[in-house]
Amino acid sequence: KEGARLAEPGEFTKRAFLNGRLDLSEAEAVIDLIRAKTDESRKIALEQLEGRLSEKITKLRDRLIDQCAAIEAYIDFPEEDIEFTSKKAMDETINAIIPELESLLKTYDEGRFFREGLAAAIVGRPNVGKSSLLNALLQKDRAIVTEMPGTTRDIIEEYLNINGLPLRMIDTAGIRESHDMAEAEGVKRSLRVIEDADLVIAVIDGAQALHREDTEVLEKVREKNAVIAINKSDLPEADRELPSRLTPYSPRILSISAATGKGLNELKNMIFDSCLKNWKEHKEGIVVTNLRHKIAIQAAYDSLKNSLKSIETGMPVEIIALELRTALDSLGEITGAVTTDDILNKIFSDFCIGK
Repeated sequence: KEGARLAEPGEFTKRAFLNGRLDLSEAEAVIDLIRAKTDESRKIALEQLEGRLSEKITKLRDRLIDQCAAIEAYIDFPEEDIEFTSKKAMDETINAIIPELESLLKTYDEGRFFREGLAAAIVGRPNVGKSSLLNALLQKDRAIVTEMPGTTRDIIEEYLNINGLPLRMIDTAGIRESHDMAEAEGVKRSLRVIEDADLVIAVIDGAQALHREDTEVLEKVREKNAVIAINKSDLPEADRELPSRLTPYSPRILSISAATGKGLNELKNMIFDSCLKNWKEHKEGIVVTNLRHKIAIQAAYDSLKNSLKSIETGMPVEIIALELRTALDSLGEITGAVTTDDILNKIFSDFCIGK
């Protein structure tokens, strides 16, 4: 009535972008900062908001712009006798940019965990202590624990902070054959979680002989990034030789006790190290955490590789120019120098109302 209306999702940040106060990667960092679940995640989002990634991408684009301008001027104005930039100079520029794009791409596989969270599935047959392990790691009673097999029938998710890494812990139903419809559906969901998880924690009851169902679970995680946690190792009947028999399934095996807390700190460190092998090196530089950025960098990388092949094989200069322009536009999509309404609508639709 008075000209006021409810703000659209992300409208304030979108206006800041459209008015040149933020570039697109900085605008995306706003929502990352809001959603960050650990101090390390907030630090990475804040660095992106302050323009570290934008500055890097802009410098790379500036070097490409010089080459694009020279080659396109040569193509568009042949009557002006514009001197064609030497292929050697182009080759040197492209070969200097490609390693920098490679370095950025390498940070994504680990960096994305700090934005999205690392999905860690706790799996095993019924009654090996999966829910007890979840509660022990969270230090609260999140999952119902009973002596009756099949108590957990649906997926339970909670976040845990391990050395700044947001870990999305997923407690699953015990994996076994069941004629109960509800439990059978829970088992199906458990198997799907194993496929999608970044890390699988396979829990084994160390106080009992290895069951057929244990072996079936271990076979399913053999090709995954897996940690085998031998639970109930505090009990006197625990099998001390079991770890050596499980090495064919994973090199990462640990004896723990969800009841006493034995080995839980070691388990946390093992989870962190198994998924973030290069983090000490990557965390000191610029980190790519956003899939959209990774796809754009990969497209630019591929185009520059193609341009090198075109130079080496003596392809027409127009083909080289096309590949350079594609690389330039791909990098421009990250900062918003090149964008479309579809990209903007997708990015800002993920924001809360206003913001």
